[in-house]
Amino acid sequence: VTDAAQALTAPELEYLHTVVERCPRTIVVVTKIDLHAPWRRIVALDRDHLRTAGLDLPVVPVSSFLRLRAATDSSLNAESGFAELVSALALHIVRPTTQKAAAAAADEIGYVVEQLAEQNDAEQAVIEQSETAAEVIERLRRSQQAAAQLSAGTASWQQILSDGIQDLGADVRHDLEEGMREVLRRVEEVIDESDPRTTWPQTEGWLRTQVAKVVVDNRTLLLHRADDLAAAVAARFEMDSGRGFTVPLGSVDDVQSNLPEIEALSITSPGRMAFAMLATRSTLYIPMVVFSVLSGVGLAPIGAAIAVGLGLGIGRKILRDEATRQLANRRQQAKGVARSYIDNVAFVLRKDTLDALRAAERGLRDEFQARARAIHTSSTLALRAVERTATMSADQQSSRARTLSEAQAHIARVRSTTEQLRREAGQPEVSRAG
Repeated sequence: VTDAAQALTAPELEYLHTVVERCPRTIVVVTKIDLHAPWRRIVALDRDHLRTAGLDLPVVPVSSFLRLRAATDSSLNAESGFAELVSALALHIVRPTTQKAAAAAADEIGYVVEQLAEQNDAEQAVIEQSETAAEVIERLRRSQQAAAQLSAGTASWQQILSDGIQDLGADVRHDLEEGMREVLRRVEEVIDESDPRTTWPQTEGWLRTQVAKVVVDNRTLLLHRADDLAAAVAARFEMDSGRGFTVPLGSVDDVQSNLPEIEALSITSPGRMAFAMLATRSTLYIPMVVFSVLSGVGLAPIGAAIAVGLGLGIGRKILRDEATRQLANRRQQAKGVARSYIDNVAFVLRKDTLDALRAAERGLRDEFQARARAIHTSSTLALRAVERTATMSADQQSSRARTLSEAQAHIARVRSTTEQLRREAGQPEVSRAG
C-alpha cells in the first residue's frame, strides 16, 4: 500500500522485490487519490517503475473517502476504485488460492481412488480371465512385499530424508553464521566512522534492520530447501512404490518476537579525575621548569613566553589525546554491545532452526510412513480379495462382477471429477494404473 502523493521510490521497489520473493501473489494499492489531483500521472509512473524493475504486479488506485461516501451515493463506488480492488483480489488472490486447494484435494482423492481401483481391477481380471488368476495373485504378492519394505528403516526414501535433513541443517547454519558475520563487519565499520555518543540510536535501528533481514532470508532458505527435500523424498517414494502423489509440507513457523533486545549502550569515561590531575600537573610542571631555568640565567621574560607556549601546546595535545582515547573507548563499547546482540540472536536462531528441522523431519517421516502403511494395507486387502474371488463359484463370480462393475463406474466418475479439478487448477492429469 502506497499513497498517491508521490511515485514509488527506490526503497519501495527494493522492498517489493523482497515481498514478491516470499509472496508471489501481490497487489500494489495506491491510496488517497481524492487528495492528490495528479494521481493518474503518479499511477502511470508507478506502473512504469514496476515494469522497469521487472515486477509484473497489478496496480489499483483507491479512495477510502469516496468509498465511505458511496454508502449514500452508489455512483461513487466505481470512482472509489474499490470495485476494481475487489476484482483484483478475487482474480489474483482468491482464485489461485482456491485452485491450489482444489488441486491438493484432487491429489488426495486421486491417491485414494487409485488404491481402490487396484483391488477392483485385479478382481475383474480374475473373473474375466480365470487362467490369469495365478499371475495376478503373484503380482499382488510382490506388490505387498514391496509395500512392506517401504515402512522399513532401510527404505531408500528414509535414507534420502535423513541425509537431506543433515545437509539442510548444515547449509542453514552456515548461511546464518555468514549473514551474522557480515552484519557484524558492517556495523563495526559504521561505528568506526561515527561517534556512538551521538549516532548510536541510528546505528541501533540500522543494526536491528540488518539482523531482521538476515533472519528472514535464513528462514526463507530453510522453507525453500525443506520444500525441495519433500519433493526429492516424494520422487524416491514414488519410484519405490510405483504410485505418484505430492506431499504438502506445512510452513515452519516464522521467528516470533522472542529475539533478544539490544542492550542499552552506557557511555562511560573511567578515570576522569585522575586524567584531570595528570593533565593539570603536566601542563603546569614542564613550563615551570623551563621558566625557572631561563630565569636563572637572566632570561625571565623569554622564559615566561616560552613557558606559556609550552603550557598551551601540552594542554592541547593532552586534551586531543584524551578525546581520541574516549572516542575509541566509546566505539569499543558500542562494538561490544553490537557483538553481544548478534551472538544472542544467533544463539536463539540456532535453537529455532534445530526445532524447525526436527519438525520438518518428523512431519515428512510421519506422512510417508502413513502412506507406506496405506499402500501395504491396500495391497494386502487386494491380495485377499483376489484370492477369495478366485475360489468363488461361477454364480458367485457373476454376482461379484456386477458389484465390481458398479464400483468401477463410481471410480470413473470420481476420476473424472478429480481430473476436472486438476484442469481448472492448471495441473497436469495423472496417468491411471491398471
